Amino acid sequence: MQNHPIRVLLIEDNLAHARAIGEGLCANLHDRFDLTCTDRLATGLEVMGKGRIDLVLLDLNLPDSAGLATFERLQRSSPQTPVVIMTGVDDPTLGQHAVAAGARDVLVKGQIEPSLLARVIQHIVEKQRMEAASRSATRSYGSVFDHALEAMLLVDDEGRCLAANSAASALLARSLQQLRGLGLQDVLMLGEDYSGVWSRWRKQGHLSGSAQFVNGDGRVGDVEFSVTPDCIGGCHLIIVRDVTGRKRSEEKLRSCCEQWRVLSQHQHDLQLSHFRRIREASEALAQASRQIDGVAKSRGATGESMQTALSKLSVLIQEASSQLGSASLKEATAQLGAIEALRSQAFDFQKRTGIQCQLSCEIHEKGRGETSATRLCPILEQALSNVAIQGTATSVEVRLWRESGRLVMEIQDNGQTLSESQLTDAHSFRLSGVREQVLRFGGDLTLQGLPGRGTTLRLWLPSEARRSSRKQP
Repeated sequence: MQNHPIRVLLIEDNLAHARAIGEGLCANLHDRFDLTCTDRLATGLEVMGKGRIDLVLLDLNLPDSAGLATFERLQRSSPQTPVVIMTGVDDPTLGQHAVAAGARDVLVKGQIEPSLLARVIQHIVEKQRMEAASRSATRSYGSVFDHALEAMLLVDDEGRCLAANSAASALLARSLQQLRGLGLQDVLMLGEDYSGVWSRWRKQGHLSGSAQFVNGDGRVGDVEFSVTPDCIGGCHLIIVRDVTGRKRSEEKLRSCCEQWRVLSQHQHDLQLSHFRRIREASEALAQASRQIDGVAKSRGATGESMQTALSKLSVLIQEASSQLGSASLKEATAQLGAIEALRSQAFDFQKRTGIQCQLSCEIHEKGRGETSATRLCPILEQALSNVAIQGTATSVEVRLWRESGRLVMEIQDNGQTLSESQLTDAHSFRLSGVREQVLRFGGDLTLQGLPGRGTTLRLWLPSEARRSSRKQP
């Protein structure tokens, strides 16, 4: 109950009765009531017009009005103010008519004890205040419901729509009048077991999930929904969110990922096929070179002529192989990116030769296509092919980093020891090809070999591609 007193208006022309009511209230509960008395209906209406009255005690038979008409006039003047009728006749019919017309209670004069009257007044006023608060809360909920951006539906226990907001009307392409009375199964595709799902929700008190919907225009979309039980006035609130756009984006992303996987696998297969052909050609050339070299040594001057022819043949095959490898590698790096292409080269080399190949990288290249690291791809391809041709290494370690604005690549194997002089040796045409590539991009390289520890090839390339002005010997 509120702290301020209950303001009661007593409209009674019997002064003795009015005095008894006033004395009884003030004697027992004087701090809870503020009593105002008048003996005319017109005067009572004036009092009600001046200020708020919490409750009216009304005698139906007054000098200026009689019977239920007295109550009806008072109610028309202030329909929200509760009225308790006092009558001198214990007539059940009168009481029924008065309550049906809107009176809160009917009391018989002479049978009213002050303490009972105080409790009746207190109960009626508190109930009136609670009803007013409930109406205010309902209006607030209604405002939030109507202006919410999410689609909302209010449904009964059977899942029939009782109300919907503007967002739901727009999503489902139906007017608010068309939505009222529709079942959930009429707007959402909840499956054949809809009744079972709804029944389980009624027992568990929670339901959420995803479904499809068909709006009034025939468009099919995807939604996520959740149900809050007994949210407003015993009705169940369903919040529906349109996720059609998100679903389409997810499907498109999955499709793109699958296409990328297929393309990557295809590119990988093409690279393996290309490297296999290069390796087979290189091995055949090395074998032919060894055979011709043996014949040349056994035939003197004729052998020297054959050696010269072999050198020229080696250079021609080197150039063709280099062009083929560069074209394939350029296509690969355009798809995968330089760093990933280098990793793929190392992996493919290990897979096809059985030689362990480990690549560690401390550089990062952004984007796809031609980058500063792209120039390392054909160089690494030729260097690894040379390691395979030598046929003595069991492991290779490749390191990449930047140093003083330049790209550095170091290739170290544990196989046959080579020296600087073999960079230009016709029998080691792969190393000669590495040297040509490095010089063409304006870089430099060194070759170091230690007995029992293999060979280390280190090269430097500028960060920006440029043609070297150095003449090759």
